[in-house]
Amino acid sequence: MRVVLQAVRLAGLCAALMATNAEAQVAQLQVDPNQVTLSVGQRFEVLATALDRSNNVLLGVEFRWTSRQPAVVAIEAEPDGIAKLVGLTPGSAQVEVAVGSRTATISVEVQGFTYAGPIGEGTPTRIEIEPPTALLLPSEDVQLLPRFLKDDGTPAAPVPLSWHSFRPDVASIDQSGMLVGIQEGTGLVEATSESGLRQRVQVQVGVVPWSFGVPVVSLAPAESDTLELRVPRQGNRLLDPKWVSWSSANRDVVTVSAGGVVTAISAGRTNVTGFGFGQEASVEVRVHQEVDGFTVAAIGGDTILLPVGGTAGFRVVPVAADDTPIPDAPITWIVGDPTVASYQATDSVARGLKVGVTTLEARYRSETVRSWTLNVVPARVMIEDRRIALSFGSSRQVRAWFTNDVGERVAPAEGLQWSTANAAVLGVSGDGTIQGVEFGGTQLIAGSAWGRGDTVPVFVVGDLMFTSMRTGSADVFAASLSAPGIAGRLTAETSAELEAAYSPDGTRFAFASDRGGQFDLFVADADGSNLQRVTDSPESEHLPAWTPDGQRLVYESDLSGSAQIWIVDVTGANATALTAGDRDNRHPAVSPDGRMIAMTSFRDGNAEVYLMGIDGSNQRNITASRLEEFMPKWIDEQTVAFLRGERRHLTEQVEIVSLGLRQGEERILSPPRPVLAFDVRPGGDLLAVILSLAGPSGDHVRRLFVLPPEGIDGVAVEISPADEFDQLAYPAFRR
Repeated sequence: MRVVLQAVRLAGLCAALMATNAEAQVAQLQVDPNQVTLSVGQRFEVLATALDRSNNVLLGVEFRWTSRQPAVVAIEAEPDGIAKLVGLTPGSAQVEVAVGSRTATISVEVQGFTYAGPIGEGTPTRIEIEPPTALLLPSEDVQLLPRFLKDDGTPAAPVPLSWHSFRPDVASIDQSGMLVGIQEGTGLVEATSESGLRQRVQVQVGVVPWSFGVPVVSLAPAESDTLELRVPRQGNRLLDPKWVSWSSANRDVVTVSAGGVVTAISAGRTNVTGFGFGQEASVEVRVHQEVDGFTVAAIGGDTILLPVGGTAGFRVVPVAADDTPIPDAPITWIVGDPTVASYQATDSVARGLKVGVTTLEARYRSETVRSWTLNVVPARVMIEDRRIALSFGSSRQVRAWFTNDVGERVAPAEGLQWSTANAAVLGVSGDGTIQGVEFGGTQLIAGSAWGRGDTVPVFVVGDLMFTSMRTGSADVFAASLSAPGIAGRLTAETSAELEAAYSPDGTRFAFASDRGGQFDLFVADADGSNLQRVTDSPESEHLPAWTPDGQRLVYESDLSGSAQIWIVDVTGANATALTAGDRDNRHPAVSPDGRMIAMTSFRDGNAEVYLMGIDGSNQRNITASRLEEFMPKWIDEQTVAFLRGERRHLTEQVEIVSLGLRQGEERILSPPRPVLAFDVRPGGDLLAVILSLAGPSGDHVRRLFVLPPEGIDGVAVEISPADEFDQLAYPAFRR
């Protein structure tokens, strides 16, 4: 092995000596060709030859290739003096080849398209093309610009691309990426690399009108401007003026160049017309007199107090030397912070947008004519929620808005002074965060240093409602899951108040009461105030359930001789029966989306759960069995829970079951227990159940427990009764 290694090393040394000896004999170094023109991405082979003094070709010499402009031309060197030149980007470059001290130079000109981004190093893995979608008129062209990227999004080295149009009758493309619209239609072009990278551009060629970007061009004498052309039906894109032929109706007023540049010659008005793409359009050009001064009209001094949503007039009029107004001389209005105020030139007014300070500046020919400071102050304050329900012990931040005179929101209100009319019920911090301290109602006040403010009612409410006999009569109470030992009393009559349910926004509740003799439905604010009667019939109404919009109540009534389901506006108007017959229909429950009603129906001889539309249509049984299924509650739009058992007695064992309406799958939420009533929290994570338990004197008492459904970890929590004789009933979660 050592002998072999020594032989290899000796051969390498001999080759190096031979190369050095050959380089010493070089008398001339030639390249062929010495001038090269490339396209972007093209490879071209050149040859370098080393000659001795007798013009003999020398072999075994080492050629060293260098690109003086590597961003324009790259070199791929091969043995025996051969190299490939690669065009990277348009431009001129010098390529040098050297052997020993001898050098030769190749002049390279790279032609073709440019790239949409910087040129990096490394092999690209993807191509992006700008624009990604091409909008053209027939005969219009656009240069498509590729961007070569690596996986991480950084620039890569360019590679040659081949361009292809799938609809050459709509748009053609050459190998430099120049795209030309041919005729109206939708086409597609594709760029492909030798390695298989592809990117496509959708092309839309339309015979659509183009127009001027402004209705009138106003110039001062000797002033020039480039006409702006737009294609409204192609995204209002800019059109290059080079595609249009121009003429001025009066060259003594303005002249126009081939590039669409108009130059004012003397005062007057004329039209400039453009012809292109089989169309023509004109724009009026007004050349006004020389401006000698300005008249300024504004209320107040340099600082203007501007209310949010309010306006103030500002007007600057250029005038000639004889004080004649020059309305055609354009004044540019600049607002320092356009989020604080705006200026409408057509109405000559500034409008306050939000509280803050900004500037308004009037300019003529980029020079400031006059400026003002705008101090924008609030006009009106409006608390975002017009009625607020807040859970006992919880907190949330309330938002307020500055509004204009018609109540439209302008900007979020800042710098307000928050307070409450009853700190024993509601805590308030300086940033508008409120906390429920005690069950009840109060007013939340958002005041301001400038005297404007707003007030809304806030109700500290429970997580569920129930009826208790602790006061000697049935009254409605609220309870919080965070403090189950605390109950808030909401009714205080000697009559019975039952079956309460919070409104969807939590700020009201509906209930049944016999204070008028028969049970009727009532609605009150969530603290029990502002009582309103909903029904007033000679028979009993029970179990009100809100529709999700908070505008109607679904309930059961004995008005027709049997218990049936009715619906009524919360105002008491438009009471309508949804079911009929001599068999009872009870326990209505409205679906969360307000489209369906679940109920208990006895029309089949025993209690079954039925569904129907909110208008009473399509009544159908969903629980047909030999057992009794009753008292349905909605978990979500597609799931109903109910009680199932043999009979309904205080000691009867019934189970709580959920039923999926789509697949018909059932799930046991609670094993058999002496359940008298129940509710399910929206989402199905908690149950509120009234259980019949043995009391202190041997009779049964009704107790309220909140517990998770079977299969969900958690413990049962009792909503504490007032004493061992207290009877609780009709639990209802806030939804």
